[in-house]
Amino acid sequence: MATKKYVSKGKVRYLRKPSRKKSFLKFLIPILLALALLYVLGTLGEGRSSKYTDYVIQVNKLVRESNETAKGFNELKEQVSMVSRAELKARLAQYIKDCADAQNDSDLTKIPERLKKTHPYLQLCFDMRTKGMEDYQLAIFNALKDEDLEVAGFQVSKALRYLALSDDAYGLYREKTEEFLKDEGIDASLLESRFLDDERAFEEARVLSYLQQLKGIETLEVIHGVAVVELETNPKRTEYSKETRTATLPKADDFIVTVTVENQGNQIENDIPVEITLKSETDPEGQIKSARISSLASDKREIITIQGLEPTGGGVVNLLTVTVGPLPGEKITTNNTREYKFVIK
Repeated sequence: MATKKYVSKGKVRYLRKPSRKKSFLKFLIPILLALALLYVLGTLGEGRSSKYTDYVIQVNKLVRESNETAKGFNELKEQVSMVSRAELKARLAQYIKDCADAQNDSDLTKIPERLKKTHPYLQLCFDMRTKGMEDYQLAIFNALKDEDLEVAGFQVSKALRYLALSDDAYGLYREKTEEFLKDEGIDASLLESRFLDDERAFEEARVLSYLQQLKGIETLEVIHGVAVVELETNPKRTEYSKETRTATLPKADDFIVTVTVENQGNQIENDIPVEITLKSETDPEGQIKSARISSLASDKREIITIQGLEPTGGGVVNLLTVTVGPLPGEKITTNNTREYKFVIK
């Protein structure tokens, strides 16, 4: 290594030339420290950003599902003339459940500390959507049942107003949350969400016009109707004459009649009367048995078994008549009765 000689107080000293290696380290260490600091700050920033983006992902999932519910509801409102009363009730019940699920999930969402002031707007939005749908279902069926639409119209209007206000609550939530994310330099955005296609749908004039249209839709009117759809005996017939429409039954110790009744209306019917009469050529007064169906839902069937009737044998013609109902308000009664003519040989 090269040295430089110099004199100090009568002594010869040598000045050592600085090491290249040490000079390089003095230059490199500050750079490494700066890079390490940037890495730490970047990691902390990334973790902070991830906390908010995860939150936005959770919320967008809820909003997307709520938008699907809203889409179905608006389509149902416009196409209600093409669905039965039973389907209308089932679909509204499903929409209520969907809204309640979103409401519950929004309560369970993991909220970053600095967004806890704005998240309640989202909870309020889902609360009002659930409330609005629950009230709407009750109100719309009141409107279909009541002759005077004033009270039911007000109920429907109030329910739709809840749904409209839910849109305002979400708009405020989205505005405040995205403003915070932008200020923090976080690249994340929330989905749009409007539950009502028509933001003025709750106005009473529009509601009354809509309900008046619904009242004219036959499928949504209250319909009462029961029918005898099957009638069988035991013993079963062995022959049948189409010409005389008479069945031939074998002799048996017991005679059993099985009747199948169907509710063909759109209401749950309770305490439905069923009457079975057996007459013959030699017994004009006949025998009567009766039964009652405690409850029968729309489109459902009930099977009733009757014993104790004693038909006349020896080739005498017997006439078995089964009648169900009629019910109060039942318009079609031609299918309430079925006859069965037979002889026993």
